[in-house]
Amino acid sequence: MSKAGIDGRVVYRDKKRDLAILQLTSLPAGVAAIPLARQSVGPGDSVHSIGNPGASGALWAYSPGSVKAVYPKRWSVMERDGPLQFEAHVVETTSPVNPGDSGGPLVNNFAELVAVTQGGVSSMGTISYFIDISEVRKVLADKKIRITNAPAAITSATDAKTDDKAEKDAAAHEAERQELAAQNKLNFCEQYRDRPSKYKEKLEELVKQYPNTKAAGTAKDLLAKLK
Repeated sequence: MSKAGIDGRVVYRDKKRDLAILQLTSLPAGVAAIPLARQSVGPGDSVHSIGNPGASGALWAYSPGSVKAVYPKRWSVMERDGPLQFEAHVVETTSPVNPGDSGGPLVNNFAELVAVTQGGVSSMGTISYFIDISEVRKVLADKKIRITNAPAAITSATDAKTDDKAEKDAAAHEAERQELAAQNKLNFCEQYRDRPSKYKEKLEELVKQYPNTKAAGTAKDLLAKLK
């Protein structure tokens, strides 16, 4: 790296998933870690990506988008030494990906990491691919690296109340995230209203994925009307 940058090294590379773990000697002042999302996103969910596109005059560039699909994918990239083969669960979005963005974060509305930028296909319109959070967790597990979004355990009686409040806040945050994600999916289902069988399928998926949300209750009412 340049003298103005931060030294780091690659400690692990997963060639199949196109992911790597980097170890840095230090972090810039004020940098906060991005928490890992507990589960993957789904079609219709809002997402946000940040990257370093080489064609941009800015250091960082932000792109909003929505999830089009999440599925297992196999693909290859031709390099000078021959083709590279990849296989991973990917998130396909409407947000554009440019050269230089690869390796950047894709986050949900709560700034939680849901995927890592992989690449895109410009010849087919705006089709962008991101390596799903489930693959990130598998790589961390392979290297026995444990990441937790919760604060370190506090054992003193005085601080026990603070820890309990943090747990309650985390639970409330998760409930809010579930409600928002379910509502986004319910809105996504509306595009299938003129296709009853597909509409029913998507509503049933919502109820199964987010059973304890208000959106799931609405979906159940809509399903009852379809019978």
